[in-house]
Amino acid sequence: DYQDLNILGIDEISMKKGHQDFVTVISARQTNGELSVLGIIDGREKASVLAFFSSIPEYLKKTVKQVCTDMYDGYVNAAIEVFGQQSVVIDRYHVAKQYRQPLDDLRIKEMKRLKSELSDEAYSEQL
Repeated sequence: DYQDLNILGIDEISMKKGHQDFVTVISARQTNGELSVLGIIDGREKASVLAFFSSIPEYLKKTVKQVCTDMYDGYVNAAIEVFGQQSVVIDRYHVAKQYRQPLDDLRIKEMKRLKSELSDEAYSEQL
């Protein structure tokens, strides 16, 4: 029923609280803007994702322009093996999280240092 897949999305959902029992959701945004879930895979292993990607008919594989995913190696490497490195796009949420983390760590460390070196009054003025 698909003319093209254009952009594939890959992410996991934890089925239980505490990040356990994952399922992988693979979706597509066709060039006409239509969104659809292509598959739900039990677990998040590279082999399962690779098998799913490999099962896509060749004529549809050729229509995939981008595969958007988080930085999980299994997803990234499966996408590279089937669609090529140029097609992989890391979603901006995970990129932003990576570049913000060192700054947050430094801010917390500096606030602790200031609190230990300054009086309560001087520390309050710094905030």
